[in-house]
Amino acid sequence: MGLNSKIDFKKELLPNGFRMPGWIIVAVCTVLLAANQWMQAFEVDPNPIGMEPPAYKLLLLFCLLIGLSFVAFSRDRDEDDFTIKLRFSSLVAGVFFGALLAINFDIASVIDEGGHDFPAIYSIVGVLALYIVTYRIQKYSYPLAKSHHKKLKD
Repeated sequence: MGLNSKIDFKKELLPNGFRMPGWIIVAVCTVLLAANQWMQAFEVDPNPIGMEPPAYKLLLLFCLLIGLSFVAFSRDRDEDDFTIKLRFSSLVAGVFFGALLAINFDIASVIDEGGHDFPAIYSIVGVLALYIVTYRIQKYSYPLAKSHHKKLKD
């Protein structure tokens, strides 16, 4: 495959049917994580399934990561070259945000002498969440952006 080969990104994405289960997983995990934080704040045992609290929280974060991946990488019904460009620009913004987030927590850990525990999964969840938000905002303004893109081509 040469540098000038065209990649069909539509084939690389998940089918559109993965989006709704992804949103359901994201909603359930978000509610359970919020309930877990609330129970810890009021010193109630937040452990409904008999796992250690850090393992339970990590399990919820892993499920959240799966749900966000389903939402982020499922194909739209009207996928075209312009939406692929929107996806790419949103992914660049998400990766940049994730890098800044990881660097920020690394610096805070050094300053606080290791007082912060920041697993890499937070950075990955942040990248996917920002990717979804920026892509959806751009997709919402899609008719305006597409008409502007056509004017620039002409």
